[in-house]
Amino acid sequence: MSQDKVDLTSLRREYVVGDLNLEDLNTDPFDQFGIWFNHALDIYSDEATAMTLATADAEGMPSARIVLLKQYDKEGFSWFTDYRSEKGQQLLINPQAELLFYWPQLARQVRIRGQVEKLAPEEGKAYFSQRPIGSRLSAAASCQSIR
Repeated sequence: MSQDKVDLTSLRREYVVGDLNLEDLNTDPFDQFGIWFNHALDIYSDEATAMTLATADAEGMPSARIVLLKQYDKEGFSWFTDYRSEKGQQLLINPQAELLFYWPQLARQVRIRGQVEKLAPEEGKAYFSQRPIGSRLSAAASCQSIR
């Protein structure tokens, strides 16, 4: 089955949320992120934590998927994953990644990239133990993205 080229060049969106002016931004990028993130929480509730995580394999082939932000501070941004998953294996080989938050109603996206480090094992255990029982059972029974 062949697919004809689909021309999407006429699709447009007007960005009327407001201006982004350098003089209006907080000089601390973490504080500025907090302002935007709290605004996104007001609009998106728990969906504001959804972020694209981009990694690359040993050959440099990129891979992107949605993960959920679980904590952030001036030390960095945290999410949890199974180390055996595709993203976990890629980060072992190449511990560089990029996060992308996209909040369309705010006409805002935030990119964060850099070195990824594992959290202390007790942080992962504490997070896992506070998840609902169904979520824990599901996570234990399946290995995400394992090939």
